[in-house]
Amino acid sequence: MKPILLWQRIFPFGVLVFGILSGHSCQIKKVSYAGGENLKVISTAKYDTLTANLIKPWRDSVAKSMKDTIAYADSAFLPGMPEGNLNHLVADLVKEEADRFLRDTFGYPTHLCLLNRGFLRNPLPKGYITERDLFEMMPFDNYLVFVKVGGATMDSILNEIRIAGGAVIAGLKMEIRKNEYFNAEIGGFKFDSRREYWIATSDYLLNYGDGFFSLKSAMIKVYTTKNIRDITREGMKAETKQYGKLLYHNDKRITLRKND
Repeated sequence: MKPILLWQRIFPFGVLVFGILSGHSCQIKKVSYAGGENLKVISTAKYDTLTANLIKPWRDSVAKSMKDTIAYADSAFLPGMPEGNLNHLVADLVKEEADRFLRDTFGYPTHLCLLNRGFLRNPLPKGYITERDLFEMMPFDNYLVFVKVGGATMDSILNEIRIAGGAVIAGLKMEIRKNEYFNAEIGGFKFDSRREYWIATSDYLLNYGDGFFSLKSAMIKVYTTKNIRDITREGMKAETKQYGKLLYHNDKRITLRKND
């Protein structure tokens, strides 16, 4: 999972590449020294007018867009472990879009949505929520992917949620102790190790992110170009338009139990 860097906000449509081409570039030379030094950023550094003028149109555009209002919340949404109302909000919005996509593609919805808690960096404040709030909550460019897994792999994934101490989930309820999970329900039905399940998740988790190694064992993987931040933004807009605010998602999905 990679954060959005400054240049990615300033130059969203490409990368500036600076290079010096040499007529001797194909020669192989032995490295005689490799080293580095710390360069301090100080207030007396000379102001680079040329660079400042070059980036000004993009900088001003980004600064303006960060003030755009996306949604309204009458209470704060907080991430948490094993769960939180922000976890539920994001997972529900992503699953809604995932269901639409999978229905259009294969004719049926997903069974569950699984994202990692570390994906959510900041809470959403009470009041009007801006584009800046969204980026601060979700600064990473993660993309929606679908995986189809068998029962044994699903069992491993449920154990990985237990080991992680929770997750951002929709369509799943479970209870966990230190050494086991139990009473797992997927899509309202008791987990069945003989079944196959469709999971909406992120490219980050599919690539072993946060210790979720079992997703790689999926029998089918479907990649999309849908950015999860974009999905969340559109879902928040739609929910606010329909209900006048974001709905408070506070149902119990992961319950911690003490060891007997």
